[in-house]
Amino acid sequence: MNIVFKNDFFKGNRQKLRAAIGNKAPIVITASGLLQRGADAAYPFHQDANFWYLTGIDIPDVVLVMGSKADFLILPKRSNYQDIFEGTIDQNELIETSGVTSILSNEVGWQKLREDLEHQKQVATIKPAPIYLETYGMFTNPARQQLLKRILTGNRKIAVQDISIDVARLRMVKQDIEVEAIQLAIDITGAAINKVQASISGLTHEYSVEAIITAHFLDNKVNNAWKPIVASGHNACTMHYNDNFSPLLPSDLVMIDIGAEVSHYAADITRTLIIGHKPTARQRDVYQAVLEVQDFAINLQKPGALISDNEKRTRKFMATKLSELGLIKRASESEISRYFPHATSHFLGLEPHDTGDYGQTLQPGVVLTVEPGIYIPEENIGIRIEDDVLITLKGNKVLSSNLSRDLL
Repeated sequence: MNIVFKNDFFKGNRQKLRAAIGNKAPIVITASGLLQRGADAAYPFHQDANFWYLTGIDIPDVVLVMGSKADFLILPKRSNYQDIFEGTIDQNELIETSGVTSILSNEVGWQKLREDLEHQKQVATIKPAPIYLETYGMFTNPARQQLLKRILTGNRKIAVQDISIDVARLRMVKQDIEVEAIQLAIDITGAAINKVQASISGLTHEYSVEAIITAHFLDNKVNNAWKPIVASGHNACTMHYNDNFSPLLPSDLVMIDIGAEVSHYAADITRTLIIGHKPTARQRDVYQAVLEVQDFAINLQKPGALISDNEKRTRKFMATKLSELGLIKRASESEISRYFPHATSHFLGLEPHDTGDYGQTLQPGVVLTVEPGIYIPEENIGIRIEDDVLITLKGNKVLSSNLSRDLL
């Protein structure tokens, strides 16, 4: 189940980017590359979201060049092994998908780009991230590093303009077709959660829940936007827990944080469910507190608001709820963060944690999550409720409003 993005969408995005950077410097953007999993096998390919936004192409190592006069694509070098085992690249399909009519071989394309850059003082691209991100403990895809290295090899004196923020601002405000894709992803995700809720009392392990979710997504011909988080009991106090092997105990709650991916666009919804009993008074009280904080936070999302201001107000309201629950005595950030350690909102779109400019005020077309949570490890309680919200001219629309938030 997909939404068809025609090449007018990608051509329009390229035109908007060219207008946004305000000069005629060549813009060079690379696709992601494959990463080795082991021996001759790669990890499943995931396209660079910025490259897809500008081309719609899902092939590794292609390079987009937006010249001052015309755009062209540079194809990657390919071995006979790749052509035999992975298939050849259909250039006509690339033209139809992207709207870029000039497709050049790797050798010819790079020769043309080098010649173009010899006479330029500036080139625009997306700045590579560090090779290793210490905060997340992971390596980054080297494609952007390799692109920049190759550009500078051809012209050491050329100035490099980082257009990351320009692309982020474009992607932040969704067009109607993007909202349509996100809405479909949300609808499929909500239906999966309903399936889980209908059968939760008969399930034995977290992976039983994951199996229902993944089967539902596959039945709808879509993928998980990330590995589902199915966290029962104490596991729900780990924000991105995804081992999904623990047994489902009747005394626990289970937190499900999932999202379908439709035509590259993700949903991101969290519900906390009862496994096999009526909730205790404590579980109900904590759940009700999270629900009230979410209602408060959703009401803040409107045109002209800053996410950072909304966050401050939400955390202040959360402090009152944590105090009522007997968890904190003073509303300091350190005390609040013990039980609410993450932000309330992030942008949503081509990635679950989508790019955007957090320094800009919200405007119609922005889609973001609202996901407060309270996590009490000493009580084996972790509760998060997350919905996806579209900013509108008059305020907001909760795109996932059809999915119940009741604690049954």
